[in-house]
Amino acid sequence: MEGEDIGKDTADQQRAVLKSFSRALGREAHVLTQNPDLLWQQMYNRLQWEGEEIVQTFGPELSRRSSLGVKPWAKLKTPYRESEALLRTLTGHTGGVRMCAVNPGGTLIVSANDDETLKIWDAASGGELHTLTGHKKQIDRCAFSPDGSLIASTSWDKTLRLWDAASGRELRTISDYAAIVMGCAFNPDGTLIISGHGDSTLKVWDTASGRKLRTLTGHTNGISGCAFSPDGTLIVSASWDQSLKVWDAASGGELRTLTGHTGRSTDVPSARMAA
Repeated sequence: MEGEDIGKDTADQQRAVLKSFSRALGREAHVLTQNPDLLWQQMYNRLQWEGEEIVQTFGPELSRRSSLGVKPWAKLKTPYRESEALLRTLTGHTGGVRMCAVNPGGTLIVSANDDETLKIWDAASGGELHTLTGHKKQIDRCAFSPDGSLIASTSWDKTLRLWDAASGRELRTISDYAAIVMGCAFNPDGTLIISGHGDSTLKVWDTASGRKLRTLTGHTNGISGCAFSPDGTLIVSASWDQSLKVWDAASGGELRTLTGHTGRSTDVPSARMAA
């Protein structure tokens, strides 16, 4: 029985070490895909803080790399300043990332950027799958349709664009060229899209045809965020006029104004809404 306990303890320790190495590899994937020669350095710098069992695995190679005449390498003196919840870092954009969204199945991520592109990423590996080009100015918002088949994006080029989520192909450009487009959201069955504009209006569009159905007015400054309620009966908008407004989705009528903020309201996630 004692031997069995020792064997179990050893196996548990090995699993713990392997989990630590796996977690560190995920966190360093964005560096190592570009610089694979940094594998040992990056792994040591992450794992040197995680217990004696792990440090011992580096012992022989650490001694060799600490000898005179060996190629210099960077050794951290303090741990990384990051959340323990971090899994990986996705890199590839050349400008600031303004928005991201996850598809309903949790397998894809889309990001919107100042570099006028969207990128679709594999959520499990962090690998870049597609770069979506077509917008002519910074992209403010992006969203997946409820079934995950479409991506909507809004831009300061005054367009709302629809993309095929599987291929990254652009399907449709929607615009009346009135003002920059900031917020966007699908209704629960994906048949409607709302967009928030810099001219203080909301617009409701038919997803299939791209036809504008109605314009909602009442805000006094640009609308940067919008969402449908989970049952699709309400729309809420967030504006730079420091207010939120609630609208009847069927008629477009304004139902109420919510005030109290002392700065710009910038977004309103649909998951937090209740009808």
